[in-house]
This record gives sequence, C-alpha cells and structure tokens, in this order.
Amino acid sequence: MKKYGIGIRIAALAALTLSAVGCMNVDYVGQSFPPLAEDSAVAVYSPSAPPPENMRAIGRVYLTAPQGTSVEEISDELVALAREKGAEAVNIVESKRVNIGSAAPGIGRGDTPSWNRDNRNAGGAYIYTNSFGDAVTMDAPTTPIIELQVKALLMVSSDRFDSVRALYQEERKKLEQAAEKLQPAAETAEDALDKSQVKVEVSPLDNGSKKEDKAEKTPLQMNLTKESDSQVTL
Repeated sequence: MKKYGIGIRIAALAALTLSAVGCMNVDYVGQSFPPLAEDSAVAVYSPSAPPPENMRAIGRVYLTAPQGTSVEEISDELVALAREKGAEAVNIVESKRVNIGSAAPGIGRGDTPSWNRDNRNAGGAYIYTNSFGDAVTMDAPTTPIIELQVKALLMVSSDRFDSVRALYQEERKKLEQAAEKLQPAAETAEDALDKSQVKVEVSPLDNGSKKEDKAEKTPLQMNLTKESDSQVTL
C-alpha cells in the first residue's frame, strides 16, 4: 500500500493560529474502512495543494475549534480521525475564522487609567468611580469570541478502495452461501414433522341405521269409516 507523508501543510490554516482555549469538536459522516496503524502516514491536502486524481472521498468531516488552536493541533486531529476510519489522506475543503459572539473580560483594576471598576449595579453594568470620586455606570468592554471552522474530506486511493470493496463483496457472498445452506435443513425438518404425524381415518358412527335400512317396512293398516278421512295404506 502506498503511503503519503504529512509534509504537505495547509496554507489556508496558517492564519487561524491564536492562543489555545477549550477543545475541538469533530463530526464525521461517511464510510469506515479497516483502521490504519498508528504510525501509518496520512497526507493532508488543501485547495492550494489538491489531492491526485486517483484519490476517492469516503466521508465528510466538520471540525470546530476555539480561538488559539494551532495548525498542528487541527492537522493532528484530522490525521488521527483518518487513521481511525481507514483513510489515507485528508483534503481540507474550507477553513475560516468565525465570530460567534462576545464576552466581557474579567473584573479587575488597572485596565483603564483614571477609572476603577468597583462593582456592578442591579442590571449587570459596571459601576466606575472616576478621579473626582463620582460613581458612573458604563458598559463593560467586550472581547470577541472566535471559532475556527474546518470542512474536510477523508480519502483513500483507488487501489485501496477496490481492494476493500472486493473484501466486503467476498464476505457478503459467504454470508449468502451460509444462508442458502440453512434453507434445506429447515425444509427437511418440516418434512420430518409431517412424516411423524399419523393419519387416523375415522369411520362413520354405527348408530344402527343400517339395520333399520335393511329392516322390512311393515304396512300400516287402518280401518276406514264414513266419519274418518280418507287414508292410504303405507
């Protein structure tokens, strides 16, 4: 398997370096190939240094990092994810700094000559005492919160993609063959169950009807009179 060096650095990330605070968040959507060894080399590409044509994308990465995260930290995080997902390269598609809000600095003295931040009022604003001893309410200074956002693709070479696909197809074929072998066994069990059942033929109940059928009918004799209705001999 061809290995790629990490020597390709991303100029697009160079401008994102500030002093580090917090941790990175990484979201990945895509395929997972057999993981690479921890010492496997992973290439890092960018719009200024695009990947070769024989590389194929297997998933997308969205990484966010606080201000101060260095280029090396971001690159190491992406490379570690690539090894975990079995990718041979990382292609940085987009990287930018985004202002996601602002925060007030910590309470302290000495930030502004002639003005001291002594306390806050009920509304949360700072109360300052000027050099004349007068208390004045002023808006607190704010500091922008910068977040680094990086979009990238995890990639593998065409050779690795084809070899892994062939491996998956072989495993799938084995599973299908195993399923086919189980089907005749199930049919045999059903046949055995049918054969084990004894069919019992039940003859009609003998309630003496045959004897009655064979018995001769005795004619019924009736005496007819003038007052009686006409009857026939049965």
